[in-house]
This record gives sequence, C-alpha cells and structure tokens, in this order.
Amino acid sequence: MARSILGFWPGTFFSCLYLFFFIIGASTHTREVGDFMTTQIFPYTPIRIMILMFVIVIAWGVSHGLETMGRSSELLMPVVIVFIVVLAVCLLPQIDTRNLKPVSDTSVVSISQGILVSIIYPIGEVVPIMMILPYVAKQAHRTRDVIIAAGLGSLVLATLVTISLLVLGAFLTQHNIYASFVLSQKISIGSFLNVLKPLWLLPG
Repeated sequence: MARSILGFWPGTFFSCLYLFFFIIGASTHTREVGDFMTTQIFPYTPIRIMILMFVIVIAWGVSHGLETMGRSSELLMPVVIVFIVVLAVCLLPQIDTRNLKPVSDTSVVSISQGILVSIIYPIGEVVPIMMILPYVAKQAHRTRDVIIAAGLGSLVLATLVTISLLVLGAFLTQHNIYASFVLSQKISIGSFLNVLKPLWLLPG
C-alpha cells in the first residue's frame, strides 16, 4: 500500500520506518521485562536468562497464531483489573491529597507534553492492531471496540499514575520506574501482607 500510494522508493523508505517501529517496540518491552525481573524479583539471575525465557514464551505464542495471544489477553485482563482495584482500595488509607499540590507551578507547555505522551503511549500501540482488524472474523462494532479498548488502556494508565501521585508523591512517581510494584509493597493490612512482602525480594 505504501509503495502504491507514495511510489517505489518513498514507499520502501516509509515501510522500513514502519518495520523499525515494531523492532523498537519489541526490543523495548523485552528489555523492560528483563530489567524488572532482575532488579526487583530475581537480582542474582542474569538478565539474558530472563529475556531468553520471555522471548521463548512470545515465540511460542506467535507460532500458535494471533488467536492464541488474543485469548491469553482475555484471560489476563480480569487479573489486571482486579489487581488495580485491590491496589486502589488497599492504599486508600495512605492517600494524601497534598501530594497533588502545587498544580500551578508547572507550565502549560510541560503539561501539554505530558498529556501528549500519555495519549500516544496507549493509542500508538494500537497501530499493530489496525493491521489485523481487516482480517478478524467478527466485523460488527469493530471501530467502536478499538476506541473503547484504547480508552480503557488510557484509563488504566491514568488510574495508576493518579494512585502513585497520591501515595508516593510527584518526585517518586517521576523517578521510580516500577511505581506500581512499589505501591504493591506499601499495602499494609494487619500483619499478613507485611510478612509476605520480603518474599518478593528473596534472591533467585
């Protein structure tokens, strides 16, 4: 399509950029998983091992087709929603609304840049899904479902950022890469979860 619209060489150049988007996305997400596992849960495990395990799982899913990956997402989505709800409810006693102040010390340009990144991050990842949509079996309400999915993704990110701001504050939210993991460690219900916290940090 790019070649037919833009011409051979411009279309080829555009296609290379398009493929580069997928390469960067795959490598970034793979490295993020490796960094998280080796710095937070398995600090004595080489990052190459974690990345290799993750890539093997992804390759297995791809080899079984896109439907397998879609079904896996359907199974995991309720788990993610339950995690966010439990996280928000359990952290209610630690919420401090003063962490949202001051609001007026940030320029309009900085706020606009943050809003732009927040919009592009979940919605930009819809680009690969747009390639698959023409071939899905059920075509009814396709556009509506994509818009709802992108909106829910933005809502989930906004919820996590808001909880992190209210509990950790702006500085820790900005400089902590794994804010949701830190938030889960701050949950304190009696002595039960306090006892379980060190289990997350055991070596290998």
